[in-house]
Amino acid sequence: MLPSIDILFNSPIAEELNDNEIKLIWAILDVHDYRAGEVIATSCDSVPDNLYLLVSGSIEVRVRSKEGLNSFRVINPGELANVLAFTGGTITGVCTSLHAEDDTRVLSLRRSRFEELIFTHPSVVYRFSLGLIRYIHRVMRLLNTDLIKLEEKIVCPGMLCRMV
Repeated sequence: MLPSIDILFNSPIAEELNDNEIKLIWAILDVHDYRAGEVIATSCDSVPDNLYLLVSGSIEVRVRSKEGLNSFRVINPGELANVLAFTGGTITGVCTSLHAEDDTRVLSLRRSRFEELIFTHPSVVYRFSLGLIRYIHRVMRLLNTDLIKLEEKIVCPGMLCRMV
């Protein structure tokens, strides 16, 4: 297992940052360990706006919205969780909760601590945000590819499946 700081150095959110800027981000991160089954965060009752970077273990992310309950897993070191809340998405009416699926270590970045850098290191905030946007774009691209592959596997008589 890579040390936590190496996970940050290899993370997509640090792609645009130099070593000193990554160390600046490292200085405002917290390291948290969770046992299997523990709740890491929930936006249902309060508004946790931390961004979580997976170091080890895995996280189940449960998303409740008007469409229902969905879940997905964060399993690869360097992947992010709670992106929507970190970017101010709690106003969308989406409720998320993060659960450790097994013993899990995360790096946690509070939005308020990150936002303080706007005044002292605005270019770091900008380039970090570029990395975050690229990460989100990659995830969306992968999900879209998976959806297309799934649609190709569905066999439908005529166009009935398309009309449902």
